[in-house]
Order: sequence, then structure tokens, then C-alpha cells
Amino acid sequence: MWKERGALSVYVKDGRITRIEPFKGYPAYVAFLGERYRVYSPQRMQYPMKRVGWDPGGNSPTANRGKGEFVRITWEEAYDAIVKELNRLREKYGPSSILFYPGGHSDSWYFHNAYYIVHDFLSLLGGYTSLGADGWSWGASRPSGASIGGAVGMPNGPIQPTEQINFFLKYSKMMIFWCKDPLVNDQNYELIDDARLLKEAGIKIVCITPYQDETAKNFADIWIPLHPHGDEALQAAISYVWITEGTYDQAYLDTHTIGFDEEHLPKEAPKGSSFKNYILGKTDGVPKTPEWAEPICGVKPRIIRALAREWASKPTGLNHWRGCRVNSGQYVRFMYTMMMMRGIGKPGVGTYGCSEGLPGASLWRDGVKGYPDVGQWGERRFPWHDTPGVPFAGKVPLYPFYHFIPPELCDVAAVNSGGGMSPFDRWQCGANGRFENPVKQVVRDALWEISMNASHEKPVYHRYGIGMDSVLYKYPMDGHSEVHAYIRQGGNYLVHQPNSNSTMRAFLSPKYEFILMLDPFMEPDCMFADILLPTVTNFERNDISAWGLYEIYCNKCIPNLFESRTDRDIWAELAKRMGIYDKWSGGMDTEDEWMKFIYDWTTLPKYYTWEEFKKKGYHEWKVPDDWHAPITTDNWGWKSFWLDPKNAMPPRRTPSGLIEIYSATAVKIASMGQSGYYLHEDPDMTLPVTQKYESPNPGPDPLCPGTPTYIPNPEGKGTPIGDKYPIAIISNHPKFAYHTTYQNVIWLQDEWRKEIDGYLYSPIFISTEDAEARGIKHGDLVRVFNHRGQILCWANITERMMPGVAHVTYGEWVDYVELGVPGSLDKSGNIEGLCRGGFISPFDNQQDVQCVAQVEKWRE
Repeated sequence: MWKERGALSVYVKDGRITRIEPFKGYPAYVAFLGERYRVYSPQRMQYPMKRVGWDPGGNSPTANRGKGEFVRITWEEAYDAIVKELNRLREKYGPSSILFYPGGHSDSWYFHNAYYIVHDFLSLLGGYTSLGADGWSWGASRPSGASIGGAVGMPNGPIQPTEQINFFLKYSKMMIFWCKDPLVNDQNYELIDDARLLKEAGIKIVCITPYQDETAKNFADIWIPLHPHGDEALQAAISYVWITEGTYDQAYLDTHTIGFDEEHLPKEAPKGSSFKNYILGKTDGVPKTPEWAEPICGVKPRIIRALAREWASKPTGLNHWRGCRVNSGQYVRFMYTMMMMRGIGKPGVGTYGCSEGLPGASLWRDGVKGYPDVGQWGERRFPWHDTPGVPFAGKVPLYPFYHFIPPELCDVAAVNSGGGMSPFDRWQCGANGRFENPVKQVVRDALWEISMNASHEKPVYHRYGIGMDSVLYKYPMDGHSEVHAYIRQGGNYLVHQPNSNSTMRAFLSPKYEFILMLDPFMEPDCMFADILLPTVTNFERNDISAWGLYEIYCNKCIPNLFESRTDRDIWAELAKRMGIYDKWSGGMDTEDEWMKFIYDWTTLPKYYTWEEFKKKGYHEWKVPDDWHAPITTDNWGWKSFWLDPKNAMPPRRTPSGLIEIYSATAVKIASMGQSGYYLHEDPDMTLPVTQKYESPNPGPDPLCPGTPTYIPNPEGKGTPIGDKYPIAIISNHPKFAYHTTYQNVIWLQDEWRKEIDGYLYSPIFISTEDAEARGIKHGDLVRVFNHRGQILCWANITERMMPGVAHVTYGEWVDYVELGVPGSLDKSGNIEGLCRGGFISPFDNQQDVQCVAQVEKWRE
């Protein structure tokens, strides 16, 4: 199995992988071709290691962290050191002193999961502190969807108002791709193929993006360049055209929303604060005309009017992600509002977020039962895990499952559940809606460096949760310690996290008395560990998983390389030494017992014994020849809302039960105080806005208004930072990697990078106009820099990039000229070193794909 993208057939000769092919001939993402290289890559970690100068006890110097100075140790020495440190930390500080982060995007395994193995281990020791987030990828979609749309669930659920492709093929006449490039960004052939289906169906395709990306180049009828800081300005101007020309659905807004106009404002809203008043300029004296928008978004007024009029003239779908302005959740709130103005849920009117794809999931309604999904077995395991003594499938009683979030959030969740808590709420809060374990502490990613700053002696306040569930919490919580240890299993935090120089400063803090990392590879953040443990790759262990119509037994292909061990074997040994093994193991000692335990929950035993299934390796669920995914409420998610908003399924979880264009929830959240962005940029509290954090309620957040509002980028044109660094940098998923995975595979990266003086540099795509103004020629080595960091790239000059904007793909493994020195020149070209960390408001979008910078020809 490979991530979320399918399965592989692996050929082995004499204990070595010789060839890899897509399983059953399904289209393979290009990164499949790099798996064999990864297994045998020179970055494989071969044996346990200890940082030079570190010993258990909490008194070791940290000056050489990040320098790569390690000595080889035995597994026995590693286990002894880890046990000593865990016991010392728990005794001296308590369980809250241990911070655990499992890494993002666990592989699609149902047993060897990067999260639950350690989660259970630490829970049995009394708990731990989580590294919390509202979602790096989902960003504004989560909190904005919760506040304006009352959404719950995961991003492909009702948080984003999504429909399937067949809905648009049947009813839509136009599809707008707003900063959405499925040919590169989705890395999913079903989704990529949907663009072809739209084209073949004669549906007009409009792409709005600063860069003529692959989708725009291959499928667009019209490409509209948009400056990355101008999403909301363009949205406001389109809304202005609809309102002034009367081409919006007033009747729908009257019955399905509140806050669009003065007549439908909620009672909490100030007079004059409606969306319509804002757009017409009655709120601030500035009508949001296309002429007003042009200098902000870079789109000519005649183009804005033409787009608005054609959008209003026909059923139009919207395929969007984060927008170009990726640092503002106002984009998402505007998008919800615009879709309400068009009457979302009507035939052909909706946003696209999923594909019909393979019909496997729909078969479960016909009595077929496959493996429990990753939400149950991986990130959450089983929803009823919280209830002690309740056997699962008549077998092993499972112990309480502790995941520590502020208790106030559980109180709110219990109330909002109306007495009947959902499985997700039970997983978070326990069967009675309350925590019984004393550790309830979360370190938000936005505040990670702040929590590690030795000069900061005051508590840090921050919001946690989304929508009505948001609460203000304090770190460290009363009676609990700050974190003094960090356990990382999987992930590559230094590489994928915005403001990687800030992350490095956190790693270097002496407050971290112990850093433990488990990984198959010597990834960049491993350089900062005190103890390093080598783990196996997917090809060196057995597991079970599912993909499409297949339930799969994943065979171990080759023996463990070097001294690597499976994550489970490592934590099993530690559990034995800590005296918690019996509970941790659930009464089953082997991976085979646990996998059969999951297997027995399915329908598969009707067809095979466990041994027969392992030998065959997979089962394909058969689909009737006449099967198709019908247009029903099951996959026309907003039909019931269009027909009957008060009784829609799923219901809108807002105070009014409707879409709240003016959001009292947003105002409530904003009143809790400004967010961690200010602290992240000003950890010593030298700025007045940061100093407000001395009080539990720092004051309302100006970046979170009640009505969708254009808010100038705090680092955009006309600001001190924006004028000094005039190029807006955008990014997206890597074309030849999966986030940070495969960035070390030369077979793939030499197709993307350019060799200069023996080093492979990543590209920056820059417009001809911007390159000429700086004396840069195609293929030149350039320095891209701002006040946070500096990187080297090779200049790929193109007319497909609008002036004032450049593109740098994220995810490269950082390669600093000066090891362990924040701000040092990074030869890898990882844009994260230049991006802001944290969240600006509770309605912010993802931070790690946008920044401002200057570009100059590199001269050593």
C-alpha cells in the first residue's frame, strides 16, 4: 500500500526488491517509481544513535543539536536511556511534560499506524501533551465552514459544501477552478480524470490562478490571472455586480441564510453590518466595484463583469481549494456567501470536492463489510475505546483512550450534541462528556516556539477548536508543567511546517531535555534528536489495508534492513520495561493476532480462512454490471438543504440552523482574543498587540469581523514588509513528491531540479518581466529571501506566471549551509523557511504555502 493512493505489486529476488508495478494495472502516481530507491536510499538510518554529549538526567548541553554529531549505540542502551528519561520526566514534571507528534498523513495501514501505538503507550502512563492544530491543509475551511455553515466532520464531508463529479456532469454548464490544479495538486487519477470528463461534456472551464498551472494549460477555456492577495477583492467585486444588476437569488437568501441584508440580520448584529451593505459601501463608504478591486487583485474591471455575468447566467460549479490568498479565511467565508447568492443545492450549483471514483464505498449499504476505516482504526481506532470493560467483537476489553483537549471544549461538545453524543465526541470526551484523566493540555503548533522560549515566563493564551466549540485556553494549564520532552514518530516537522527557522529555534531550546525520534530515514529534523531509532519501511512488515474495491493483505517483501525494527516492536519492548505491556497489547502479543482481530470484523471470513486470505493477498468486491452511483441525497449533499433548510440532513450546526453570512459565532470567537501569529512573530512581547497576552482575554481580533470582509494582507503592498519584499510567493503540492516524501529520490527529482556546480537546485517560476527587472536569466541561480529566511533556487522564467508573483514548490528537505543555525542559507529551496508560522485569526487559511520575498541573482 502507498499512502492514500493505492496498492503496489512488488517483485523480489534473493531478498531484494527488483521491480514495482501498480497493483492490478491501476493508474499509478508517478512517485510509485521512486519506492525502490527510497528503500535502499543512502538516507536509511541503519542503527540506534545518541547525540554526542547527551545523557539521561536533564543536564546535558544542547549547543550541538542540529549539527549531526551522533554516536552509534545498541538497542539495549537506547531502551535503557528512554526508560530512564520517561520515568524521570514523569516523576519530576508529570505526564504533561511529554509532547507527542505522530506526523501527518499516516500511511494507509490499519495496524502499523504511526499514531495509535504511541498514543496508547503514553495514555497508559498517565497521558501526554498533544501538538494540536485546526488543520494545516484544511486551514480556513474548517473554522469558516463551522462558523458560517455550521459544518461538522472531515473536509470531504460537509465542512466544504461539496458534490460529486456526476452532479456537475449532469446539471452544470460551467465549472470554475479557483486556484485549483488537480493535475498536480490532487495526485489522484480519479480526480485528474474528472477534468477530462468536464471537457468532453462541453462544460466551459474557467481557471482563476496567478500561474497558468497544468489544469489551466490543458483544459481551460479561459485563464484569469489573479494576484495572491486579491481573492476577497475579486469575490467582493463579483458580488457587487450581482447585487447591482439583480442577478442573485434573493428568495433563496431570505429562507436559507441570515445576515445577507439588513432585513435578515441576527439580533446580535449591529445595525448596518449586513453583507449587502458592506458590498455597496454603506458600511465603510467604499463600494466594492470592479474598479476598486482591480489594483488589489490585478483583474481588469471588464473581465470581472464578464465573469460575474456569465457565472450568473447558467448553473455553475466551483472547484476551489484555498484560493490564491492562502492566508485569509475570509476567502472561504466569501465563497460560502457567493454560493448562497447562487442558490447552492440547486441542480448544477455547488462546489466540487470529491469524485465518484470506484464504487466500493457504496456497496457497504448492500451488506458488505470491509475493514474498519482509518478514522476508526488509525487516528481514532474504535469510537467506544473510551468505555472501560466493553468488549469489542466479543473479544478483548479495551481500556480508556485519552486524547487531551481543554475540558471546556468537551462541555460545549456535550451540550451541542443534545445529550446524545456522536462517536467522535465520545472519542474526544469520554462516554459521559467529561475527562476523567487529569492531563488536559495541548500545545498549538502556532505557539510551539513560544512554549519553548526560555525568556518567556508568562502563560500563553490561545483559542482551540472550531466554530461554536472554540474555547480560550492557557498554556501551561494550571497545575501542569510545560513540555520538556518531544517524541516524534513519522513526519518531517522541520521541513513541512511554516517558518522552519522558528521550528529550529524550538528544537534548540534547552527546555527540551529529551528529544526522541523514530524514522526509517535520516530526515532533516532527525539532526536535532537526542536518541534516534531506525524503523522499517512499508516493505519490511506485514499489515492489512484497503483501497477502492480491494481488501488487501500487505506482505512483508524483504527482511528488515540493517538494525531497523517495526514501530510496534519498539514500543512493545518499551511497554514491557515500563510495566504496561499487558494493557498496551490488549492481550494479543503478535501483529498477526491483531490483524486477524480486525479481519474477523469484516465479511471476508465468509469467503476465506485467515490463512487463505493471507496467501491470496487480496479480495475484490464484485460490482453488478448495471451499478452506478445514482444522484441521491447520499451524494448530492446540499439537495436536502435547498429543498428544506430547517430539516436538512445533515443539519446546519449554527445557532439559527441556517447559513450565517453574518456570523455571531465568528464575533464570539474573535472576542476571545487575538491569535498566536503575533506571539509567533514577537516571542519576547515587545509589540503592544502582543503584550495584551498578559491578560486572560487579550481583546477582540480585528482580523475576524462578523461579515465577510476584504482585509488587506498584513505583508502586502503598501506595508513596510510588502514594500521591501515585493514578490508574492505561492506554492502547491510537489509534482514529483508527496509532501516531503520522495524529496530524496534522485530518480524523480532530477526531472524537476537543475544541476548547477554539482548540486541539484529546485526551481522558482518567475515572470519574464520580474526576471528582466533583476537582471536574471533563465537557469540562473537566485537567492529568494525575506526577514525570516533565505533559500537558493534556479530561475525558471515563464510567461505563464503573472508579474509580481513567483512559484516555489514546498517540501524539499532543508539543507542549511550552517547546520543548526536558524536563518542560515538553505540550498534546498524549501519555501517553508520564508513563510509565516501560526494562525492570524481563527478564520485563517494554510500558512505554509504563501509569503512575500525578494529575488536576486546569487553571487557568492
